[in-house]
Amino acid sequence: MTACERMAPSAAIGIIVGTVFKIYKSSRDAQVNIYNCRILRYLCVDILRAFHSAGTEKLASAAPNLFEEVKAQLETALLLVRSCSKPGWLVRMAFAGRIDEEFSAIHEGIAAVLQESGLDDLYGHAKLPAKGDYTDCCASLHAVLKNYDDDIRVALTKFAETGQGYESIKTALSCDDEGLRMEMGYIMPALAVIDKMLPKRPSTPPLAPVPTARRSPRESSLGEPHGRGDGGSDVGGEPQEPPAGHKETSMYDLFLAFCNFGTRLEALEMDGARFSKFCRDCRIVGRDLPSTEVDLIFTRVKPVGQRRIVYEEFVEALTLIADRKGVPLKELTEGILACGGPTATGTKAAYTRLHDDKGTYTGVYARGGPSSVDVRLSLDKVVLRTDPREHSTPRLLMEAGGAATPRGTARAQHAFTPRGCSGATPRRAAGPVGDGAAAPHTSHHHHH
Repeated sequence: MTACERMAPSAAIGIIVGTVFKIYKSSRDAQVNIYNCRILRYLCVDILRAFHSAGTEKLASAAPNLFEEVKAQLETALLLVRSCSKPGWLVRMAFAGRIDEEFSAIHEGIAAVLQESGLDDLYGHAKLPAKGDYTDCCASLHAVLKNYDDDIRVALTKFAETGQGYESIKTALSCDDEGLRMEMGYIMPALAVIDKMLPKRPSTPPLAPVPTARRSPRESSLGEPHGRGDGGSDVGGEPQEPPAGHKETSMYDLFLAFCNFGTRLEALEMDGARFSKFCRDCRIVGRDLPSTEVDLIFTRVKPVGQRRIVYEEFVEALTLIADRKGVPLKELTEGILACGGPTATGTKAAYTRLHDDKGTYTGVYARGGPSSVDVRLSLDKVVLRTDPREHSTPRLLMEAGGAATPRGTARAQHAFTPRGCSGATPRRAAGPVGDGAAAPHTSHHHHH
């Protein structure tokens, strides 16, 4: 059972409503696919109307997986709508398939789930539309680009460098003039990233952390080119050589490796801590890009109110990092891929003479140190138990024949001293004991 299914209907609906408002806001900021985003925005409004029309009791009796399925479809819709407003949307549209099918699949999936649960009724006799009239603007863009070159990369490069076909592309995408001119500056960086990042799904399992010994900041600064003294980070260790037969790692593989570092659950999003680790392990942090700037870049690309970024937002962050460092994006991505996956580091203690040199030890430590299982503290050394009959009860009197009195007999003779006798001390007469005769006992009492 998923987290959304375990929640009360009101809490699950709250999550869905929050996602709906994010889609609504992002669709208004779309630079392309504006018509499709508008239809999807209307669908989100109809979902809220359907929930309100159903009422609390009907929602509580709905299928357990209803809210989870609707939530999953809306999250996919949110990613699709955001891709229409993030920098690099023109290149994504050029390499995309039929964009209308993606919008239609989301729309029909949500409508089918609500219709199956009987929650597709709106106010009055209206029903939630089962399909949406979405258009495929990618086909128009492909047709325009092929007029200039059959290779999409070459056509986009010509458009970025010369502006060739500007009006045709603007008409095909139905986008505004300002948005298209701003997008022209992202074409070349996006193409450089795509060359290294396709395919987007990992061809190999996520990279395992590479254990390395971490040097002290002073050692890294003085002796290594990546230390702080030369403008790099203070992360020690040399980049690991890939093993034999290792496939070339894509940027998406690297992204997943850092997303899943230190967690048992599969993660497809990256939080701020792992993004900072990515920048440190890949030697991005330095004088030209301090750690505070890394945090600002992460805050800039992540959605408002969210704590993690998806892969597309990660690509946007790389574009901002390359611009901040003043290096080509292709050079930055090549350096990142050469570093490999995340590294599991540990601190190596410095040499201390009085601790590491055992010749300087004194006292008990020179003889091996104290022990919690010392033989001198055992019970057989404290209590004498060689013969229970002989030592269980101390003998009070000396044996006949002048035998030696055992240890403790003298103390035992005076062990019993009556209290309350002022100045009187009872005495035991020593004599032979035998044949059942009792030892004579005399006492001196002073009468006042």
